[in-house]
Amino acid sequence: MTHVRVELPEEVASALEKLANEMHSTPEALLRRAAEGLVTDRAELTARIERGLAEVSAGQLLPHDQVMARARDRAQALVGQRGG
Repeated sequence: MTHVRVELPEEVASALEKLANEMHSTPEALLRRAAEGLVTDRAELTARIERGLAEVSAGQLLPHDQVMARARDRAQALVGQRGG
């Protein structure tokens, strides 16, 4: 495992220490989880963008009116789930 040194503003370090205590963890463990999540999220985003670009290259596009209809349907479904 590689060790990385990070300098944090005092207020961030204090808040991180408090959060770690509340979560029965350590600041180091929380930072490790955050870094792992950031790397994973970035890799997933890159993969999704690459898939999208491949779809564009293959001509797999939807007309604007179909996209908007799907968005409206999705929004209505979400409002229905919330009881609105």
